[in-house]
Amino acid sequence: MIKKIILILFLSIVLKSFSIAQIKIKSDIEMGYLNDKYSLNNDGYFIQYESGNVLYCDIIADFSIKRFHVEQQIFNMFAYDDSYSFKPMEILYKTRLYYKYKSFSGGIEHMCLHPIINQHNALDQITRRASHDKIFIRFTFEN
Repeated sequence: MIKKIILILFLSIVLKSFSIAQIKIKSDIEMGYLNDKYSLNNDGYFIQYESGNVLYCDIIADFSIKRFHVEQQIFNMFAYDDSYSFKPMEILYKTRLYYKYKSFSGGIEHMCLHPIINQHNALDQITRRASHDKIFIRFTFEN
C-alpha cells in the first residue's frame, strides 16, 4: 500500500512538472505493397512461404516530453484476393521508451507479432508469432 501511494505521489509530481502543452507528438503513416517471403527450418523439415497480393499499413506515433520519448508502432499486413474484400494476416506492435540527448539515445523496446486468423478452417493457414525485449543504446549521425 505504501509503495502504491509513493508511486501515485511520484507520478503526480512528474505530471505537475510537465504541462500537457509541452508534449510533442510526431507521427508517420505509411502504406504500400509488400513482397513477403520467409523460410523455416526445423529438424530438416524446410518450409518456404510466399504470400501474394500483400498490402501493409505502418503507423508510428512518438510522444515526447523534453528528452523522454514514448513511441508506439503498429504494422498490419493484409492480403486481397479477386473479390472486393481484404484478408487480415498479422499485426506487429512495438513499444519503445527512451531518453534522447543530442546524438545519443538509450531505452527499452518490446515487440510482439500476432497472427490474425480469419479462416479457422483453412488447411493452408500458416501463422507467425514472435516477440522480443531489448535494451538499446543508439548513436545518431547527421551531416
